[in-house]
Amino acid sequence: MHHATSIPTVLGLYVLCFVYFSLGLVFSTVVTFFTATMWVVLLMQRVRYGDGTRCKKVNLKVHYSFSEKEQQKLDIVVNKVKELFATRPDKVHGFDHAERVAANAAFIATHQGKDVLMPTLAGWLHDIGRAIEEHPEDFPQFDHTKSHHELSYELLQEWFRTDDGFAMFIDEEKLELLYDVRNHWNDEADKYASAYILRDADKIDGLGEIGLQRHHEHTKGNLKKAHMGLRLRYEWLCHFKTDTAKRLNEERDLIAPFEAERTRLLKDNITSVEL
Repeated sequence: MHHATSIPTVLGLYVLCFVYFSLGLVFSTVVTFFTATMWVVLLMQRVRYGDGTRCKKVNLKVHYSFSEKEQQKLDIVVNKVKELFATRPDKVHGFDHAERVAANAAFIATHQGKDVLMPTLAGWLHDIGRAIEEHPEDFPQFDHTKSHHELSYELLQEWFRTDDGFAMFIDEEKLELLYDVRNHWNDEADKYASAYILRDADKIDGLGEIGLQRHHEHTKGNLKKAHMGLRLRYEWLCHFKTDTAKRLNEERDLIAPFEAERTRLLKDNITSVEL
């Protein structure tokens, strides 16, 4: 339902309601008034939560109150990630991506009845190794030929060892975050709920319109990479772990933009034959 067409509909119904009332048509007045009111409620819900058919990205927000200590931990991580990407931007896997994945993780964890803090922290931290991958000159102590999840793991280890801000994290929390980050590619790494919630949250941001935008930025016209990226999205659909992520995918038809992209690529690459 589009807001532009909904508002005139509501106004028209209320005008019709007034006309029926003036004519003494009580039943028609009540029915029309009820219908108009339901349209108002639906319109308010669309305004508040968004229209999944029009939204260019999956924007999941959840109102969750952290304790003072939990908020301090979250602030430490967010500021660290923000500082990392401030001078080392990455359009595909940078700060904006981390922010969305963290929000997705909080949303999924809340609806799954799981702890919210650890998946949220993991969402912020999971791709910090991309900064090394994209800007290896700034990190000579790392082997930038390693996978980004391995680089994320090693950079987080370094932060834990050298940044006093992380002293407030207990060892069990550090180990959980290191596990989540290092294994966020592995759909069988389920030691912690935060690990599979992170992977579902990451997949959600790789699908839909925002996922397709990131896909184009990442592949940059490379046909082989484009086809591999498309195949990966279809694989993701089989490996959501949480009911919340599965429901989001179904309700918002997140694969639809990639279906259209797949069709376009295949049709553009039909080649003629001759004897």
